[in-house]
Formats: sequence, structure tokens, C-alpha cells
Amino acid sequence: MSTPLAVTFDFWNTLFRSGEGAAPQVRARRLAPWLRTSEAAVQAALVEGFERHVAEWRAGRHWGAREFARELLNRFSVDGRFGRLDELTRLIEISGVGLGERPVDGAREVVEKLRGAGVKLGVISDTGFSPGRVLRGFLARAGLLHRFERAALTFSDEVGVPKPNPRIFQAALDGLGVEPKLAVHVGDLRATDVAGARAMGMGAVRFMGCYNDGSGGPEANIVISRLEDLPAALDIH
Repeated sequence: MSTPLAVTFDFWNTLFRSGEGAAPQVRARRLAPWLRTSEAAVQAALVEGFERHVAEWRAGRHWGAREFARELLNRFSVDGRFGRLDELTRLIEISGVGLGERPVDGAREVVEKLRGAGVKLGVISDTGFSPGRVLRGFLARAGLLHRFERAALTFSDEVGVPKPNPRIFQAALDGLGVEPKLAVHVGDLRATDVAGARAMGMGAVRFMGCYNDGSGGPEANIVISRLEDLPAALDIH
């Protein structure tokens, strides 16, 4: 694998840790007053909604905050529910903010080093109930957003399909203005990050510092446990 002109990153468990151990409880506390029901009822709906999201994601379809908002509006019979879809969608999208999300150790330093070496950077990320606009906010607050090519920040809720669909990888490559063979994707999951990158002809790096994916999917060209090791692994100094 040659030294790349561009590097794309997965978001969760690659660039950022979610810190969402208490996410269902906190989200329920934030949504229950709006829905005029109990926190326990909303938390049960959140668990079911996340299971639906995962099932759709595994089937290669995006199912996020807007789709979940429709389910909640019908489930709790909110007054004027059809006219309040946008309002509830926005509330769901921000209900997971401030739950301890933070950059992975070494992320800032690696991003700075790659940009300093002239490497173009992008993000290729699947999203759940926190969409791309929220993830951009995380990057901005961490002082990292300006280091990425704006046109190469690609999220499944905006593209319409999750990884490993080639459309989301191609969208990032178009934004970077590079051929697949000159780009490397870094992520934690074999079936989405590694498989998607390799199918596009990109190099693949599996980062196992947050989550070590032991599934039977394809392996990456390079496997690292510390993000700080990425530049040297790509022969970028």
C-alpha cells in the first residue's frame, strides 16, 4: 500500500468515543416531557428504536432520527403530531449531545500531523439518532472541523445509505478529489469500514483501540491499536 494523498476516518470508535453508557436514560429524560409520558415508557421505546436502527443498518438501509420520530409520534399519540415531526426530529438529534463524547486518544495529534504533511482528510461515518450536523458540531468543539475537507464529510443520513455501500465512499472521494487507489480509510469494523474500502480499491486500516472487531469479515491492510501509530504505518513523517 503506497503512501496516500488522502485519508478518511470513521467517526465513532475511531475519531471519537461516544461515552453513551447512560444514553437511553438521559435521552428518555430529555424526551419524556415533550412526549408527555413517563421516562420509563420513552426508554423502552428508545431500546426498541435502536434495535430497529441496527436491523436496518445491517440490511444496508439508513433508519435514523426522523424515522424514529414518526414511531414516537404514533406510539404516544402526540397532539398535532403530523405537524410536529420536524420539531421532534430535531429534539431526538440533540438528545444525545453532552454524554461524554470526546476525541479518541491521539486523534488531535494525528489529524494535525497528517494535515501538516499535506494529506487531505475526510470522514465516512454511519449515523444513528445523532446525524451528520451533530457530528460536525462535535468536530468543531474539539477544534478539528477545519482540518477536514468540508465536501468530504460524508454521513449516512445525508448520503442516504450506510457503509459498505460504495455510494458513501464515492461521495467522500469526490469531495477529496482523489482516486481510490490514492486514499486510505481508517475504521473499526470489518464488515463496513474494511469491506467498503477494499471494494472501492482504497487502502484499509483497522483501528482496534476502542473496539476490537473479531467478526469474520475481511481484514485490513494494516491493523493498529494506537491511533498515534497511524502516520508511521502510512509512511507519513
